Amino acid sequence: MATPALRRFDSITDVIYYLFILAVAWRLCKSVRAQNWILIALILFSEAAVILVSYVRFRKYPATHSYLAKFYGLCLLATLAALLVFNAGSWAIIALTIVALVTNLEIIAIHFLMNVPPVDVKSIFAMPKR
Repeated sequence: MATPALRRFDSITDVIYYLFILAVAWRLCKSVRAQNWILIALILFSEAAVILVSYVRFRKYPATHSYLAKFYGLCLLATLAALLVFNAGSWAIIALTIVALVTNLEIIAIHFLMNVPPVDVKSIFAMPKR
């Protein structure tokens, strides 16, 4: 049975996955990195904002696991493949930034709208009545 604590550990694993993708792209895609460092910083800032809001609001690590968050994880993998396999340019980072910002804004909104730490809330439109 998945407990809230286990779901939070899953979220920590997701962040490790995100950082791995960033490290690989940072190392292998220097020209795209140089052209899009502001967008990459914006993605990292939005990720940090989610963690900060969760800690300030509930003193817990976020474990929202929304559908958008799952889509964002797939987009990270697709962006890495586009950069490494297909030599994609800035468009891949721009698209990823849009998905990251929309996802993280939804997660922040969920944290502000909930009265208890959100765990496995599928969407801002499917929040439990609390």
